[in-house]
Amino acid sequence: MLARRAAEAPERPWVFHPRGLDWHWLSRGDMARRVGRLAVALAEPLAAVVEGNARDARDARADEHRPPSPVVAYPYRAHPLTADELPLGEATPPHGLFLPISAWVVHLALGAAGYTPVPLAVRAGEDPDTEALAAEAARRGAAALALPGGNPGPAVDGDSLSWLDDRQLDAAAWRILALEESAAGGDEADPTAEFAATASAVSSPLFPAASPVTAARRLLDLGGRAPAGRGGVPGDEVAVASRGPADAGDRLLVAWSLLTGGVLLLEANPDARVATAAWSRPTLFLGDAAEVAHLEREAREWEARWRGGRLSRAARWLRRLPGGGPGTADTAPGPPFGRLHTLVLSDGGTEDPAAEADFWSSRGVRRVDLASLVQ
Repeated sequence: MLARRAAEAPERPWVFHPRGLDWHWLSRGDMARRVGRLAVALAEPLAAVVEGNARDARDARADEHRPPSPVVAYPYRAHPLTADELPLGEATPPHGLFLPISAWVVHLALGAAGYTPVPLAVRAGEDPDTEALAAEAARRGAAALALPGGNPGPAVDGDSLSWLDDRQLDAAAWRILALEESAAGGDEADPTAEFAATASAVSSPLFPAASPVTAARRLLDLGGRAPAGRGGVPGDEVAVASRGPADAGDRLLVAWSLLTGGVLLLEANPDARVATAAWSRPTLFLGDAAEVAHLEREAREWEARWRGGRLSRAARWLRRLPGGGPGTADTAPGPPFGRLHTLVLSDGGTEDPAAEADFWSSRGVRRVDLASLVQ
């Protein structure tokens, strides 16, 4: 899908990511080139490590449901990074872990190379060694564990950590470890048990019944499109992701953005997910009950500013365009932030179901449970 989108419009922005106090963007072509180069570079070293190991594992459990392709795990630093890992002027990535956006390139490249990627989310404050990572990867059925080649070093720009560091995408520097299958659960005295439990809690099931692409197609089938802009041309779909490849919701958003040709903002901090959504004016928002309630408060404040004329001159001009914003006090309200059409609830719950449903439905926003898309 990424290659097809890149061929259609290689210079069109796809991913926006924070770098310091600014936001940078990567085009479809930029990401496709990185993913393609890495997939080609990984083919030979992965095959050498994985092929025999994966064949033996498949023979030993032929009666079990397993993916058709070998499983390769990789660890990445889940958000938020600690302040100690983001010192201005001397920022260095965590040792032995992929950075957040680099992890997405790794995830897509492993899939393009014919492997099933298994992301291991390591949160701030956790510091599992290679043995612990290997044990968790094996517990999840991985035939190999891919590790970046040490610390890439200080940030290139000298003032903040680069969220996409191409030095981490040099497959020649990676360590690829063959794994032996281990039983789930493990001994109570196993030193890796605490990390394994944490990793399981922040990750979705390894092989859900529906792939992210299938779930994204189900979401599209429900309808909902970005409002048309000038000349009736459909606007871009926009969404905000912040939890990383180990999260089923974020994997759905990546697949959805590729299917729709939309734009994805990769927010560095999950706590800022709603604030980022408020200023970026998404067409789709995925979050839990607390985040949806917070988004409603932001939407009400945005409507009040819009109707009160406290927005910028450009925003007031955009208000005259089709789908440009909410109506006046005497008309029905338009979509929140001018273009939100779908809410995906990650936990299936709401803080005030009746009032919340009325607010969103009165503005033409459909609410969908994530569970209904991935089952």
